Amino acid sequence: MKQTIKKAMSILLAVTFFFSSFALGISNVNQVGFALKAEAAETLKNGVCGDNLTYTLNLETGDFTINGTGEMYDYEVLASVPWFYSRSSIKKVIINEGVTSIDSPSFCDCENLTSIVIPKSVTKIGYGSFGGSLKLNNILVDENNKNYSSDGSSILFNKNKTEIICFPAGLEKTSYSIPESVMKIGDCAFQICTNLTSVTIHNNVTSIGSYAFDTCENLINIIIPDSVNYIGNYAFQNCTALSFLHIPSDVSSIGLEILDDSSAYICSDTYNCLAKEYADENGIEFRLCDGNHSDNTPENPVTTQPTTKPATILSTAPSTIRPTSVPTTTRSTEISTTKPAVTKPSTTRPAEDNTTTTTQPQTDNPSDNGGEDSIVRAIIEFFENATMKIIGFFTWILDIITSGFESLSDLIA
Repeated sequence: MKQTIKKAMSILLAVTFFFSSFALGISNVNQVGFALKAEAAETLKNGVCGDNLTYTLNLETGDFTINGTGEMYDYEVLASVPWFYSRSSIKKVIINEGVTSIDSPSFCDCENLTSIVIPKSVTKIGYGSFGGSLKLNNILVDENNKNYSSDGSSILFNKNKTEIICFPAGLEKTSYSIPESVMKIGDCAFQICTNLTSVTIHNNVTSIGSYAFDTCENLINIIIPDSVNYIGNYAFQNCTALSFLHIPSDVSSIGLEILDDSSAYICSDTYNCLAKEYADENGIEFRLCDGNHSDNTPENPVTTQPTTKPATILSTAPSTIRPTSVPTTTRSTEISTTKPAVTKPSTTRPAEDNTTTTTQPQTDNPSDNGGEDSIVRAIIEFFENATMKIIGFFTWILDIITSGFESLSDLIA
């Protein structure tokens, strides 16, 4: 009798141990599966960026892709861009056929962005769209695009190359000669191009846009030709290596604080010009000089004041370093007193789209660290659950053994 009871208890314990181990194994597999799913979900970030446009950012490869048709939303400030907190993860922007516009702040300050692919369908690119992306060295425009071109030079122009739109800040060129076909240097065209020390502007250029050479910290040699009649707001601000700026006497419009945070002086070939009035009004040294020479030794000290008082110049800078509009072709004969404004469309942006891929989209936030937190949480939860199951299993076994011994003692007794 005792032998039979012992065998029955042994079989019962073996069966119990087998099924408990099997259940624990299944639980472990599920936990690993959940961890893998969490990792996959953190690899991709998805959302909407237009009425019919979606975007996907692969955090592993750095590829940022826009799909769909139509225009991107018009984001008023950089912080309102959906991928604002993931900008550092973007390495390559691929805009697929069907997209018709690229909004101004969309890819500003993407510190690891190196290349942008623009299809033939794009008809509008906002000024300064890629400003502050200091590693950007390649802009590739589809050769069939009717509005823009790059022609393998990695520099963005309009189609017929009468306007230079973006000189990538990551190009290693230290000097650059603007093509003779160019008539307009666009807003932010050379913004934060810190590698450049010399830029040649040919006599066909008539307009230099706002922020055109903003923060070109190593620029020491640039001559504005006599053909230029308009210089936009903050065009040469933070050009700290620039010792002088020659402004032609025929310039009819000068924007706000074009030499803000620069110790350069202004020179021209006559006292009777807007450049002299502008220098006096802004407390900038003025000299007579020949714009083709860099020594610019003053021929005569300037002691007289202009006979006509220019318009008041704003003494404070706007709250953003991004231009809000494109200069018009109609030039004022007085110094600009206000920065051109632009009315933004009241486009309502829908919430991020959760149906673009099979993985769940993740909302960007300041603590985004590429999915590592979710993986760590999954691993911790896995070990916590496994530990609890093991403890529960051995507690259950102990209860069975205790009950078995009590029953055995009763039978023996």
